[in-house]
Amino acid sequence: MKKCCFISIYFGDIPVFFKPFLQSCGWNKSFNWLIIHDKRIPYELPSNVDEFTMDIIEFEQLIADKIGVTVHDIKPYKVCDFRPAFGLLFKEYLADFKFWGICDTDLLLGDLETFITDDILNKYDKVFTMGHLSIVKNSEFCNNLFYLSTPNSRDYKSIFMAPENCIFDEVLGFTEKFIDKGLHVYKKKVCADVWCDCKRIRVCERWLIRLIQPNNKFLLYSTDKNYTHQIFILNKGKIFKVYFDKRKLKFQEYSYIHKIEHGYEGELNATVQLIISTQKYIENDTIFEHIEEKTITKKEMEAFGKRQIFSELKHDVYLYLFWNYQYIKKTILQRVITRD
Repeated sequence: MKKCCFISIYFGDIPVFFKPFLQSCGWNKSFNWLIIHDKRIPYELPSNVDEFTMDIIEFEQLIADKIGVTVHDIKPYKVCDFRPAFGLLFKEYLADFKFWGICDTDLLLGDLETFITDDILNKYDKVFTMGHLSIVKNSEFCNNLFYLSTPNSRDYKSIFMAPENCIFDEVLGFTEKFIDKGLHVYKKKVCADVWCDCKRIRVCERWLIRLIQPNNKFLLYSTDKNYTHQIFILNKGKIFKVYFDKRKLKFQEYSYIHKIEHGYEGELNATVQLIISTQKYIENDTIFEHIEEKTITKKEMEAFGKRQIFSELKHDVYLYLFWNYQYIKKTILQRVITRD
């Protein structure tokens, strides 16, 4: 049997980041992808990527036929809540795979096989807890697990019928069902989950995620942090953060980098070397020579994203207020009512 097929559903206009994502799938030959969307992909697909077209109405009908839940007017982002059911919804396509996975398209893949080893797949029923990329054992029990009620998860039917996105693939959702039923989950976070809203790319540190996702029980498995001087690079099919820890140059490899929403006009392959900035991919042979020789300086790094404490803090405060708007509004209104 084949190893794993990732399923990505995307409704709407194909964005510029689709092409580099697909090309990064191409150098991960031991994995497969199925891209489902309502438009034909205007790029040449790697040999390990398949596609078929399906519009939202057809997707809603598939849910009704396979799950027995009638839903209407699904918004594209709401599709994420149905990911726990992909093993059942696309059962026929997945018949030849030991595992299936979910996968966003606003990411650039590194060397997945370094992090998703056969040993890990043999030991665990679910690998990773994030919605942007996770893997599930292709078994009858795991594929129907979303149906089951468990103490630390939510009811699938109320989630599926809610009009808004409920982050069911990430928080108080699918992963908790695995744990509650005594299945094995690989929880370590090995991706670069990043913000690109300031001058430099920053990873999502645990303290900030705790503020915006207080119910996320898997934060303690995220140990990534930001440094004053750091850059992110694609180096021959691998993703690295290059940074100074005090005065020492260090490297951290990631399975992929998530939330990269810009394109690349050239052709990505497993020999390309690029700096990943907040706005574009940058070619710079001199920088890569200095990286390989370990002579890169802090000043050189600053050219691709300098730390700006005030703007980064302002972004974090805005993010907290955005994610907690309903709670804050409810709390303030309750205090006003109580005072009156």
